[in-house]
Amino acid sequence: AIPGCQLWLDAADRSSLTLSGNNITQWNDKSSNATAMTVSTGTPVLSNYNGVSSVYLNGSTRLQSLNYTRIRGASNVNWFVVADVSNVNISYGLLIGTVYSADFFSQNTLYVNSNTLLYFFRRAYQTTAISVSRAVTAGGVVGGAAVSYSTGAYSVASNGNVTSATGGPTGTQDSNNVHLYIGNDNYPGDAFITGTISECLLYTSDVTASQRQQIEGYLAHKWGLRTNLPTTQPYRTIPPFVRPLIPTDVGVCEFWFDAADQRTIDSSGGTLVTMGNKGTTQGSNITVRGGVPTTGLVVQNGLNVIRGGSL
Repeated sequence: AIPGCQLWLDAADRSSLTLSGNNITQWNDKSSNATAMTVSTGTPVLSNYNGVSSVYLNGSTRLQSLNYTRIRGASNVNWFVVADVSNVNISYGLLIGTVYSADFFSQNTLYVNSNTLLYFFRRAYQTTAISVSRAVTAGGVVGGAAVSYSTGAYSVASNGNVTSATGGPTGTQDSNNVHLYIGNDNYPGDAFITGTISECLLYTSDVTASQRQQIEGYLAHKWGLRTNLPTTQPYRTIPPFVRPLIPTDVGVCEFWFDAADQRTIDSSGGTLVTMGNKGTTQGSNITVRGGVPTTGLVVQNGLNVIRGGSL
């Protein structure tokens, strides 16, 4: 529902996991890009987090998508991840991110590092890296990181609490070849994650503060982490949802008779018998008073209407 989604890895959807017994051999992207994350080292295992299927990394596991192109030329990079990491005191344990293929240096990466959630990013190859961090403890976290190469603003979020900064590089993300990794960044000496990775999202649109809160609310409710969000987070209690306005959303709707919804119509041979009051607390019906109102055989602008008679 939010534009610019380039990656959606969702372990709750077991059809997105390629399994060999209980071992995971591939994690498939549910976005329109259909990126495949394959196992580079170790053996990720199907596990569960708060009763929902998840991917367990045992401290020696890395998943990858080589030659990843989805953030080339991007002006915005936004990561979201749900993880339960037990070894948060490690050095540069990668949750998810892109790494230059030539020298394994970070491009846009979200780490667990020395009890912090650390976002580490560059705009162009072999330029200075910038980072921002927040304290993080062992246990479930809805993490997020963002950089705008248009404005130079960047941030990292842990369970809805955000640390922001400005003065980052501007321009567009360069096109040097990068790999996408989960669990470890393949740089010599950097750590492996131990714990579960449940869901990962990447957006290259300008995700607003309100949209970030919607995504956090969606993830927190789905993975049983809503009480980790601050009380000021608008979706801590009620999950976000998107649907069109309906008449009963406004004030107190006493009557709503809707011929376009044929479930509300009781007819025989195309002749109306009764029509139900839809979606209100009244529960009353209207019946034929005179004439022969017809339904089903008549449409207006592609929708069913009632014509003739009186009710």
